[in-house]
Amino acid sequence: MTANYLTKMLRWSDYLFSLPSVLRYMHRPAIMVPKLDQARLQLTDVIQLMSPPPLIISTPSFPKVKDFCKDTLLHASSDASKVLGDTQLLQQFFSLPIPAVELHLACIQVRKAEVLHLLALWVTNLQDQGSNKLKLEEVAKLFRCEDMNVLCMLPSDAFAKIKPVCSTYLLSSFGDAHAVIIDAELLATFCKLNFAVVEVWEGLDELSVQNENDVAVLITLWYNGKSLSAGQLEKLSSLL
Repeated sequence: MTANYLTKMLRWSDYLFSLPSVLRYMHRPAIMVPKLDQARLQLTDVIQLMSPPPLIISTPSFPKVKDFCKDTLLHASSDASKVLGDTQLLQQFFSLPIPAVELHLACIQVRKAEVLHLLALWVTNLQDQGSNKLKLEEVAKLFRCEDMNVLCMLPSDAFAKIKPVCSTYLLSSFGDAHAVIIDAELLATFCKLNFAVVEVWEGLDELSVQNENDVAVLITLWYNGKSLSAGQLEKLSSLL
């Protein structure tokens, strides 16, 4: 089963079940309807189907493709530790386009450190291919707030490579300091960030403020109830 063949099957399926076709063939008992549930995709098919521009994104049957791709992705890379320890599997994962990685992550309820390490390596591989292939805004959307706390615990050299993506995520989520202060839900989420992540956020040049005290106020609210070392407090103060 190839991606191109599956595309043809889906388009034929969409045609058969369109209203004109139903009216045309409703009196014909034997219609060769494509058996989409029998499609056996390989990881290479997933890469081809979900690489931009998707081959069949405009067809009504595209959700079926996502289901097939999801099953294939889970089978191929559900065990992040195994993928990390296998060069061939790791290279296959590096080949996945952003929509495929997004679909893969959507199927994982609990993102363990191994999953985020794998994701960080995937991002690093994108960077190594050239900045034109690394769309920071799109990649940043793959992450959750709690992921930031895990990523900052990576070795310093590994975190340095993924830091631009983390910065983009933090800017899109908490870039307006005043908005975070007045939004109870946003503030509660921000207060869950650990020191290393807040340090990255505080160092962003693009932070938006309503007045010059917003950043200091937000840091004070974040600090409330936390125990920081003298060195950490000094770092925060130096950035204000």
